[in-house]
Amino acid sequence: MIGARALTRRFTVGKQVVEAVRGLDLTIEAGELVAVLGPNGAGKSTTLRMLTTLLPPSSGTAIIAGHDVVADPAGTRRRIGYVGQGRSTGDYFRVRDELITQGRCYGMSRAEARRRADELLAALELEALATRTSETLSGEQRRRLDVAIGLIHRPLLLFLDEPSTGLDPRPGPISPDISGGCIGSWGPPSCSPRTIWMRPTRWPSG
Repeated sequence: MIGARALTRRFTVGKQVVEAVRGLDLTIEAGELVAVLGPNGAGKSTTLRMLTTLLPPSSGTAIIAGHDVVADPAGTRRRIGYVGQGRSTGDYFRVRDELITQGRCYGMSRAEARRRADELLAALELEALATRTSETLSGEQRRRLDVAIGLIHRPLLLFLDEPSTGLDPRPGPISPDISGGCIGSWGPPSCSPRTIWMRPTRWPSG
């Protein structure tokens, strides 16, 4: 499902070249639930942005759900969902309308987008908020809506950057049962969750 080899991202800071991610090798199979941990500056968000086509790698390769993130970014995006650190919604859209619009952007019919929106509103306990605008939601409610948007097109793979930020500390929206049941046709995770630890690599290289 994810195969990265020697994935590297460099930035120029002043007159120095800084490696945010250096030579990352990563293999994740379908059905796995993986948490990437590490201190600030370890390159976690940079790695996610490369794997989701939002940031081109400086070198190395990444194949996501059978698609090269550089050679076929559009094919990659059709098969993944991404929930970033910032909110995904506009202030003045109604919750249900936002989900339907996102579904339509992925090529879903109006009827299919409506059905999918209603499924996610129920799964993420947002039904009572369906006609409210995003600006009236609490931070925790907005975060659940972000997750729903990431799941709207039934992606084969879901990326979550800082997924617990803003959520109440209770079992609920981002649980294996809910997220697994909403993603494509893979179903719930097929094995125990695992963690990957990243350490900072931002050393000047020239």
